[in-house]
Amino acid sequence: SRPLLDILALLPFLLEGLLSFCNEASGKSSAVMPPLFTASFALFWARAACLKSIQDIKEKVAVMIVGQTMHYEHGMFAALKHGNAPNLIQSMTGDEQELTTKQAHTAFQFRLLSHSNPPDLMDPWESAKLHLLKPLSLNHTVDTYVCVNDAGGKDVPPEISKVFAFQAQSQIERSRLCVQRIKAARPDTKYSWYVKVRPDFVYFHDFPDLSTYDPGYVYTRFRSVSGISGLTSHSLSWDYCSKEETGGSGIGYMNDDMVVAASSRLIDHVFGPEPAGFLPNIAIPTGWIALPLPYYETLFTYELVQRRVLTMPMQLSGCPLNSPVGHCAIASTCKEASPLVCKDSQHCVTMREVHQSMR
Repeated sequence: SRPLLDILALLPFLLEGLLSFCNEASGKSSAVMPPLFTASFALFWARAACLKSIQDIKEKVAVMIVGQTMHYEHGMFAALKHGNAPNLIQSMTGDEQELTTKQAHTAFQFRLLSHSNPPDLMDPWESAKLHLLKPLSLNHTVDTYVCVNDAGGKDVPPEISKVFAFQAQSQIERSRLCVQRIKAARPDTKYSWYVKVRPDFVYFHDFPDLSTYDPGYVYTRFRSVSGISGLTSHSLSWDYCSKEETGGSGIGYMNDDMVVAASSRLIDHVFGPEPAGFLPNIAIPTGWIALPLPYYETLFTYELVQRRVLTMPMQLSGCPLNSPVGHCAIASTCKEASPLVCKDSQHCVTMREVHQSMR
């Protein structure tokens, strides 16, 4: 391990110093020193080579920041600009649909009024560096990409590997095209995991350790969920402070698309369009929770099932800062996880049992 290598590399230097002190005190020569110095020198380079090997064998992760640049045509929305020119990430939102004047006014209210987003929320990009990129880098080599409609000459942070600018009709389509562009640009790079995130997402805690994830599942939070045991409020992307599951009657879940983690095995099927032919067919069973249209989350849930991709819950606390419906005003009041209680304890099953019912 790295601490052991550090100790071994330092040991000859410590012995050398101790012997030198003893020799000087006794007036003896220090002829014993060259072999120790040689050993120390060899251990130093062995340590460096070993650390490089460890770095080389780290699994690689592609982080995809997916969204579009915010438009400031509306007088109210123009006030959202900071005094300093924002960089590319700070200029983006995860909402793909155009904001109406009413939505822009709502976004203005939630961003600027004192009773909405609290003033202590981190800047989304600073939050991503601290709570997404940094923890991922502990066990993985991370490349970060931006997929946006128009880079617009904005400053690109040095942590960004590459920017892809192109048009898309939805987050799902932009995510699919983002994966295609990453693979085309880096054909010799094999990523173990892809993590798709909104550019305006504020993380309250560190991103989960991907080494604990099963590559046979996609990981998301839930827009709504009911009848499933073992979940916490950190699995919710709405009703953040709920102590009960939020999907009403039935058993099942609705996937959220703000933050998605998928292995290289599944990524092409998570964002479509082809089903994963190597996986068994699955279907939404009778008694599933309501999946109302035209929610994007409903469409995403149906698409994942059609593509044979099963979901596991992602435990992640945070919110999208630029959403016109005020997620962060709610989420910031209950950042710590609370266990979710099944409303009907007689009909509460595990995620594995949910998966069995879908096969």
